[in-house]
Amino acid sequence: MPFEDDFSNALREAADASEAPPVQLMATGAAQRGRRTKRRRTVLAATASVAVLAVAGTLAVKLGAPVTRPAPATNLSAAADSASPSRSAAQADVAAPKSMTGDQMLALFKTKLPSGLQLTRPLGQGTGSDSQSGIQEAMAGYTVVDSKGSGGVEITVTHQKADLNSAGMVCSPGWTNCTRTAQPDGSYLRLDLPPKAAGGEQLWAVQLQRPDGIVVTASSSDLPGPGQPMSPTPTRDAPVLTADQLKAIALDPVWLQVGAALAAAQDVPENQSAHPQWAGLPTDDILRIAAPLLPAGLTEKQITGAAKDDGFATFTVDDGSGASMVRLTVEDWSDFKQTRYSGPPIDTEFTDATVLPNGDKLNSGADNPAFNYKGVTRNWAQVLTPNHVMVLVEAFNGIDYKGDMITRSLPALTVDQVKAIAISPTWHGPTK
Repeated sequence: MPFEDDFSNALREAADASEAPPVQLMATGAAQRGRRTKRRRTVLAATASVAVLAVAGTLAVKLGAPVTRPAPATNLSAAADSASPSRSAAQADVAAPKSMTGDQMLALFKTKLPSGLQLTRPLGQGTGSDSQSGIQEAMAGYTVVDSKGSGGVEITVTHQKADLNSAGMVCSPGWTNCTRTAQPDGSYLRLDLPPKAAGGEQLWAVQLQRPDGIVVTASSSDLPGPGQPMSPTPTRDAPVLTADQLKAIALDPVWLQVGAALAAAQDVPENQSAHPQWAGLPTDDILRIAAPLLPAGLTEKQITGAAKDDGFATFTVDDGSGASMVRLTVEDWSDFKQTRYSGPPIDTEFTDATVLPNGDKLNSGADNPAFNYKGVTRNWAQVLTPNHVMVLVEAFNGIDYKGDMITRSLPALTVDQVKAIAISPTWHGPTK
């Protein structure tokens, strides 16, 4: 059975199509937590993953439901009144179903958020839509823009057939800061509060998992909300909402009424496939291809303990002036299908790119500070080939990206040198 995830294994173990992404950083499709692969897009995948995290198998859910973007003011006084019952959702019996439109979901969610937030870019889906995936859902999400930067907030209510002890529900042994506590009524409350990923992305999610198949997930990140273009790097130091705020929202009994209005979960044909997102070139292949492309005199030195995630490789080089970390991301986007959680196609990152004679689109630059980390300098180049293979090459002035281990004033590779690696014809073949 497929599962829906677009904002949580995204930064965890995210690109593994074989296992259901949990809630670790913000994005749909693939997510990776604690690691940086697919920095912007992975985080997108995390949002969706936050949404469903229940069944294992595919990387995304086929959503046949219309979504609401502009959310006009809606009278939901009744819904708001039911938001503060004396019992939490973990203790409450499911009340009368509360059917909701996308606009109503947005208005109701707004009443549950702390006052004073500047909410923009609404995205909502009501209870009346039907999913082809077997997981029925309603959701509402906003991007918050304030003096601290942009971040996302989202509530997702799903009705699904799922084992409460399935891999998508529990905390995986390798996750950091994830707890799952049994509730008196047989429900589970999972708090997934991972540290920042390598690119600075961070998604926190609190999820109520009920035996009746209703799953409520409240999530917040340091990146724009669902369905929005991703900024190159996070602009906030932390997610918009705290763990306690997310817990209060997830346990609000009003969401159980929303869940009761969702269509019953369906069985999904085993041969049903998810929307393809991107395919990553295996780490060893990236290292093998990149080695001869390095400037003369430089050789790859692998980083001990570095994870091997498809689509991503990291190593250091040393020209005698200190070690310098190099990161490469290689992804095949030729089969990408846009979903609500996946964000826009990769092409949107190249709207202002330089078009090379062979059709490659090139972005490049030098960031100082990089990722808002004081003292960190990054030289980078990003290429999209005509057959939609994306190559990102980054070089840093240290052996990490946060500035904890700065070893030199500038990266060992210049902007021109990372560009030369990125535009090499060697990358033009498909990754799969």
